[in-house]
Amino acid sequence: MALIHDINKLSDQTNETAVLFKNIPDTLSLEGVKKKDGRKLVESDLSLLKNQYALIKSGRLLWYGSEKKWDEVSQEYSNAQKIEDKKADFQTLMPGFVECHTHLVYAGNRQSEFELREQGLSYQEIGQQGGGIRSTVQKTREASFDSLVQSAEARLKVLQSQGVVHCEIKSGYGLDFKSEKKILEVIKKLETMTTTSTYLGLHSQNPDSSNLQECVDKVLSHDLEELNKLKLFDRVDIFVEKNFFTNDQFKKLIESLKKDSIPFCVHSDQLNENRTSALACELGAQSVDHAVHLSDSCVENIAKSNTTAVLLPGADFYLKEVYPNARRLIDAGARVALATDHNPGTSPFLNINWIGLLARLEMKMTLPEVIAAYTYNSARALGLDHDYGNLQSGAYVQTQTKEWLELFCGD
Repeated sequence: MALIHDINKLSDQTNETAVLFKNIPDTLSLEGVKKKDGRKLVESDLSLLKNQYALIKSGRLLWYGSEKKWDEVSQEYSNAQKIEDKKADFQTLMPGFVECHTHLVYAGNRQSEFELREQGLSYQEIGQQGGGIRSTVQKTREASFDSLVQSAEARLKVLQSQGVVHCEIKSGYGLDFKSEKKILEVIKKLETMTTTSTYLGLHSQNPDSSNLQECVDKVLSHDLEELNKLKLFDRVDIFVEKNFFTNDQFKKLIESLKKDSIPFCVHSDQLNENRTSALACELGAQSVDHAVHLSDSCVENIAKSNTTAVLLPGADFYLKEVYPNARRLIDAGARVALATDHNPGTSPFLNINWIGLLARLEMKMTLPEVIAAYTYNSARALGLDHDYGNLQSGAYVQTQTKEWLELFCGD
């Protein structure tokens, strides 16, 4: 993968000086992607511009355009701040990547489960034997706050080194009020990059509860409201799957979010077709995540909605499951995003280039579709397409040292 400049070196970190980069060989504005709202994209939608100037401060774009246009506006910007001129030492300026689905805060590992899967045990069977999510819950509950912060920062730095400028992080490895609160507080403490905090209290059955419905009742009667009062999360998620939570429980959760207009997403149709993705679109979800087992009518529902399909091929690779049918979704008019789904059990990867390669090789996505899926579309999945995923003023950007066509194509 092309080497990425540290986003923090794009400008002076005193926040006093902006840097004017001159004669940037290639600039990907993604203006066409934004105009199409990330749907049915072709290469020209990446909106490639040559020999642009760009004014950047603290990793955020203040202005870009031609040399002639800079001459017209330079005094206005010079009056507002100190500006340092610099010849571009990179090939391509483009929006920073947005990682829109991770389970980044956890302790321990689940390496032993790899051998169990090799012996033929399913994800559900491993969970029923006390492995899976429950295994990580135990380790995470035992871990100190500081150790969780330290390990999460290290993972964020790996993503940052690849050009990621924003990361969504879910809770869900606590499953009781105290432990979920701790995880959400860890997410708010992270400093490597900006984050979206997603409350996933209904990730699996709390080991201390007698059944799944008891977990739902506890979240709806107490946990959700109390965590919301503390402003510890930005949105809510739930894992709907056979032997986990149901569509009816999902609907009850969403009903409880309405009075506060809390955004939500859902783990849907990953291992079985549950028609959860269609229901989520009807209810107004920001995204349906995984979305592997979809009927034709579900695909049509996603395509006609404002909901983004977040596809996570790393998990499908690791679980030896069928990959999402990205082509069917995209050709129908759906907006598709990509993410690592980083977690210790079913997608222990932090390599976004590899996710992009899986999307191209196994899901038949084109290069422009993959670039949009990790920029504008992933930002759209989080409701953050103003500050991320395009080159409008104030957006976070990154630079590439090689031709951008090498991105997601291998070395």
